[in-house]
Amino acid sequence: MSIPQPSSTQQRPDRVWYAAFGSNLSNDRFAVYLNGGVATGSIGASPGARDNTPPANVETRFCDYPLMFAGVADKWSGGGVAFLGCEPGDHHTALRLHDITNEQFDDVVQQENRADTTVIVDLQHAVAEGFVDALDSLYGRVLHLGQHHDGKHIFTITSANPPEVNAPHPTYVRTIANGLLDGFGFDDLAAVRAQLAPAIGMSAFGDAEWEHVAAL
Repeated sequence: MSIPQPSSTQQRPDRVWYAAFGSNLSNDRFAVYLNGGVATGSIGASPGARDNTPPANVETRFCDYPLMFAGVADKWSGGGVAFLGCEPGDHHTALRLHDITNEQFDDVVQQENRADTTVIVDLQHAVAEGFVDALDSLYGRVLHLGQHHDGKHIFTITSANPPEVNAPHPTYVRTIANGLLDGFGFDDLAAVRAQLAPAIGMSAFGDAEWEHVAAL
């Protein structure tokens, strides 16, 4: 696959909003991508960003892109992990927006994909076409979700071709729940369960799994 690269880094916006979903709804989990370390419940270490300055602002919102769980993630006990579908519809998926530099966003993309070399995302291409496949890997697609009222563009990271649907492990869902219980207006795990129920792959996540989540 030919990966688009920006012709000049000077043309790129200085800052973007990174729209996190899934386990990255947790501020603690997202902080690992900036500071390095291992997320709670995971076994995979992240090196952190070149610049670990915290986001200038953080916001919550919902989008109309579908949430799904798929693949087999060794670092999350073999369960599926979250992906955002690339076509909008009648959905109500939670996002946590982080106002970060374009370099930090590049580093998040690199770490999500465990890439060995520095990534420079062609953000102009993503804005013009709606997405750009920055890497030929699992989370290689950068999806443009529109423009914030402050003028900065909003991007998320997902898959061009998600793997087979697979229910997540309770430790992964606990991390998502921690994020949803922080700032989204959900009061308890019952509300979180109702929020996640429509996601593809959650039909196999039953009472026993939710009891496990509650015990974590």
